[in-house]
Amino acid sequence: MGSAALDTLPLLIHIIEKSHSYLMKQYCCEALGTIQVNEQHYISTVISCLTNVLAHQDQLEDPKEASHMRFTAALSLAKLGVKAIEAIPSLKEALYLDKNRYVNANALLALKRIGTEEALKIVLHYLEMSRWCAKTTAASLF
Repeated sequence: MGSAALDTLPLLIHIIEKSHSYLMKQYCCEALGTIQVNEQHYISTVISCLTNVLAHQDQLEDPKEASHMRFTAALSLAKLGVKAIEAIPSLKEALYLDKNRYVNANALLALKRIGTEEALKIVLHYLEMSRWCAKTTAASLF
């Protein structure tokens, strides 16, 4: 959407915080990753909103719906690249603790795109320890 959509930030964040529709929240999370913000205040606001979504693994009754919102939030943080530096602790937590492998993958991508020494150390450590997929079992092959 670019910087022309900057005026939509308050509305998008309001929908994420108040809407009962997981699909609306997911689309708003996606939109936050496409708005090109450069002012630190706006960046911090977007990151705070997305990391709140990422941290709430139990915010919806349907874990699948909540997972979709979380992996979309992580992907939006990846789109922000180095601007998402404030999200490193939340992304690390999502990488190691989230039960959804797509959330893990997008958190890993976000950390890679942030690219700081701290973020890349987390990426390297995770890749070293996850030579085998800990989430793959006989009951869950994919």
